[in-house]
Amino acid sequence: MKRERAETPFAIFTFVLTVPYFMGETYHYFAYVGFGQGILNYLVDLIAIGLFWLASISSLRDRARSAAGWLAAAWGFAACLNYRSFTWRYEAGQAGEVVAEPSGILVMLGATLIISFIGLAMALYLSRPKKPV
Repeated sequence: MKRERAETPFAIFTFVLTVPYFMGETYHYFAYVGFGQGILNYLVDLIAIGLFWLASISSLRDRARSAAGWLAAAWGFAACLNYRSFTWRYEAGQAGEVVAEPSGILVMLGATLIISFIGLAMALYLSRPKKPV
């Protein structure tokens, strides 16, 4: 599949992904406030969601140009954020610390970590420079 044709479905996927991301983070913030998810941590997630929206809408709106660079920036930000969230909880568990969250959070973060790095790889592929003809 050509890069130009792959960007549209990837932008749609990115946009659709923000709905459960926003709902999950909002639920997590209100349900577990005081247990490691403060307003500053929630704000960082809102920045990631905003970057996803900006990149995907820009990609879908302007068909004459590519917004693959913005998609790569959004996925890169989200991948780093997800990596840090996963490793923080994983290291706490290895150290024997008790984290006041459901045990499934680490498993969910592991799955989203894989998704975020696959998304980043796809976005980087779409945004790589073209060679002159």
